[in-house]
Amino acid sequence: ADVDPAHLIEAWARHTLLWIARWEDEGPAPIHAEWRGLVHGMGEDTTQGGRAGTFLGVDEDFGMLIRDADTTHLIPLTTLLEDRP
Repeated sequence: ADVDPAHLIEAWARHTLLWIARWEDEGPAPIHAEWRGLVHGMGEDTTQGGRAGTFLGVDEDFGMLIRDADTTHLIPLTTLLEDRP
């Protein structure tokens, strides 16, 4: 379908501002609840931040939760960001 680029940008900006305002008013919990339904790979084995286990999802601060045989580990989002050269 043909989408006018200006209308697409306007819709994206409105949507983004709505979620920014909601984050400011209610904190990260509502965004976490919506994002949780979109996360890819939940329940699958993964290795991140030096930890191997099952990806359980994310906490309310968007840290990655990985469960190994003994415990659940939190991998903060900041450790998953890549440095630019």
